[in-house]
Amino acid sequence: MEPHGEILIVEDDAGIRQALRDLLLEEGFRVLEAQDGAEALAIVARMSNPPCVVLLDLMMPRMTGWEVLRAWEADGSVDSHRVCIISAYSDRAPPTVHRVFRKPLDVRRLLETVQALC
Repeated sequence: MEPHGEILIVEDDAGIRQALRDLLLEEGFRVLEAQDGAEALAIVARMSNPPCVVLLDLMMPRMTGWEVLRAWEADGSVDSHRVCIISAYSDRAPPTVHRVFRKPLDVRRLLETVQALC
């Protein structure tokens, strides 16, 4: 199967990150992973084009998802990132976020959204 696009998973829980990676790989996506916001910013900074979707947890050590969004707003790149929040703690998100997925995740809905955005 030809890859559909590149997804960046930003999630501090290794089990959730691995499950998402396996699911997306099975669906034909290329997957990048970051365990916190600082690592995500470093990965995106090295890319010539942003990933087609960023699955962003909000509550992480070192640098939260909220801080990642603020960094992208500050450097003017927030509109070039298709961000979907994955969080157990929040349904609210700034208008630059495409969708919020509550944990536990509705996998079917997540895949439909990612496929539509990519």
